[in-house]
Amino acid sequence: MENSTTKTTLEPILLHPHHKISMVIHKITEYRNRTEPTSLEQNRKVSKMELLTDAKNTYYGDSIILNGELLCYESHFISLIEILNCFTSKLLDTELTYKIEYAKLKAGYSAKIRSKKSEHYLHLVAKEGSEVYLTKYDCKVIVNKFNKLYAKCFPLELA
Repeated sequence: MENSTTKTTLEPILLHPHHKISMVIHKITEYRNRTEPTSLEQNRKVSKMELLTDAKNTYYGDSIILNGELLCYESHFISLIEILNCFTSKLLDTELTYKIEYAKLKAGYSAKIRSKKSEHYLHLVAKEGSEVYLTKYDCKVIVNKFNKLYAKCFPLELA
């Protein structure tokens, strides 16, 4: 006898220890119950059966949030990560504001380079006003953790 159940949860995982930027992971756990014989009689008849449960987890990237405010969904992860990568590689124009808006989703963000005492920061502002100042090191930490998490996920378009 075998049956299965599925449990779906959304789990925010912090991408940086000091900033409230998180990647929300869509976790689907499939539980399968199965029975296996645990003892046999001399005539090879099963005398006892044991119920075993197997669990298989599947992960999908869902969104990235800043202080609980939506920055982008999975289909737009790359644009945010590219902005962070370009900032660390000094490829962003210091005079430009980089805006990404998703009108249908009521989400988005803007990014601009700010300077304080010859140190450059990436000022990231969510559409509803949450903001954070990131150093190049912060951006590298976020990109690194994101890459490790996203490598374990299946793209939602394939689900």
